[in-house]
Amino acid sequence: MPRGKRPGDSKKRSLRFEEEKNRLFFSLSVDQRRSIHKFNPYRRERDRLIADLYRRGVKLTILADLSKMSKSAVHRAAHRGSG
Repeated sequence: MPRGKRPGDSKKRSLRFEEEKNRLFFSLSVDQRRSIHKFNPYRRERDRLIADLYRRGVKLTILADLSKMSKSAVHRAAHRGSG
């Protein structure tokens, strides 16, 4: 068997990703869900929330998926909002 991926790994990862994303989504308040979104005109508020979630250990891919932003934009926002 080749190294690296095993049969079924991608399904397990995607299920785990969806579970983590849903857990985070339902733990956020309605206001937080609105403010984390890419089209929020209050950038500092969004960046502070992203930075707070990132510091708590939420993965960049999950934050990017919830906010509809790219991973690099979320990474910049996480470090910009921490200051």
